[in-house]
Amino acid sequence: MQDNSKLIAKPLCHARIDTSALRHNYAVLKQAASGKKLMLMVKANAYGHGLLNVANTLDSEMDKQDAFGVARMFEAVQLREAGIQNRVVVLSGAMSFSDWQLAQLLDIDLAIHNTEQLQSLQDFCVGLKDDEKCKFGVWLKIDTGMHRLGFLLKQVPQLILDFERLEKCLAKPLVVMSHFANADDIDDPFNTAQTNAFESVKNAFEKSQIERLEFSLPNSGALLSRNNLESTWMRPGIALYGISPFQTEHLEASQLKPVMSLESQLISIKTLEIGEGVGYGQNWHADAQTRIGIAAIGYGDGYPRELPSGTIVNVDGHACNLIGTVSMDLIAIDLSNAEMAEIGSSVQVWGDELSVTEIAKAANTIAYTLVCGITQRVAVVLV
Repeated sequence: MQDNSKLIAKPLCHARIDTSALRHNYAVLKQAASGKKLMLMVKANAYGHGLLNVANTLDSEMDKQDAFGVARMFEAVQLREAGIQNRVVVLSGAMSFSDWQLAQLLDIDLAIHNTEQLQSLQDFCVGLKDDEKCKFGVWLKIDTGMHRLGFLLKQVPQLILDFERLEKCLAKPLVVMSHFANADDIDDPFNTAQTNAFESVKNAFEKSQIERLEFSLPNSGALLSRNNLESTWMRPGIALYGISPFQTEHLEASQLKPVMSLESQLISIKTLEIGEGVGYGQNWHADAQTRIGIAAIGYGDGYPRELPSGTIVNVDGHACNLIGTVSMDLIAIDLSNAEMAEIGSSVQVWGDELSVTEIAKAANTIAYTLVCGITQRVAVVLV
C-alpha cells in the first residue's frame, strides 16, 4: 500500500522572504540612527512578511536595547510565546484591565493615548504591593497634529502632574512619543510644525520632576532624512522591509534591499491571433499574433485587480506586459519579450527584480497595501 503521509502539494504562488536583505536593512537603519534605539515595526504580520519569520530572524542579532513594535496585544503575546526576548511595545495600548495584567506577566510595554487608559494604569498601580513596580514600559502618545491617537497638547501639563506621581510605580523610563503624518514628503512644512510641537512637549517634560524620560518621534522617513534624531527611539517600519518611505528618489533609501519577492509560474501558454481578446471583460485584444502565458496568481493572492494592461511582470527575468484583467487566480502575460518561456517558467510580480513601489503606483495605491495584502494561500518561503 502506498504511503501518502509525506506527499506535499507544491505551492504555485509564494512570497520569498530574503532574510539576508532583512539583516542588511536593519544594519542600514541602525547606522542611520547614529546609535539611538530602534523600535522595529512588525505589526500587520510584519507588513505581510510573517511576524515570527521577521522576529526570529532579527531577535538574536539585533541590539538588545532595541524593541519590536506591534499594533495589538495578541501580536505581542505571539512574540512572547515564540520565545522572543527583546522588548515588545503594543502601540494601541491596553483595551482592558487584563491587558495590563498580561503586560505585567509577559513584560510587554504598552502605549497610553487616552484618559481611559491613563485611569486604568493608575488603577493598576494602586493594586501593586508597596515594593512592587510595573515591569512593563509605558509609552505616552501625544497628538502633535496627525489627529489620530494621542493626548492633545493642552493636556500635557496635567499629564506631567499625573506621571510625576506615577513614576515611582514604573520600573522603566517613561517614553513620550508622537507620530509624523507626512514624513514621506521631506519638504512638507507640516513636518516642521510637528517637530516644533514635539520639541515643546519634550521641553515641558524635561523641566518636570519626572527623572527618567525618553522620547520617540521619527518613523522610517524621518529616520532616513535625519529629522529629529535627538529622539531616544526611532521607529522604522516600511524601510525595514527594503521599501522606500519617500515619494521621490532618496540616497539613503536606495541602500535598502527588498525583502519580499512575490512569485508564481506559468501554467499555460497559447497563441492569440489578431483581434482575439483575453480574460474577463475582453478589454485587451491582440494587434498581432501574440504568444501569451497564464500565471497562477491573482487578486485571490493579493495581486491587485486594478492593475492595467502594460504593467510590468518579469518572466524568467525578462520584462513582459500584463494583459487583460487580473482575475482571482490567474493573470495573462504577453510573452513577446520572453521567447524561451515555457510552462513552469518563473514569474515575479514584485520583489528583487521589480520594484513593489512601481507596481503600487500602477495600481494607484502604495507599497504598504501590496505587501500587507498578500493572502493566506500564498506560501511564505524563507531564504
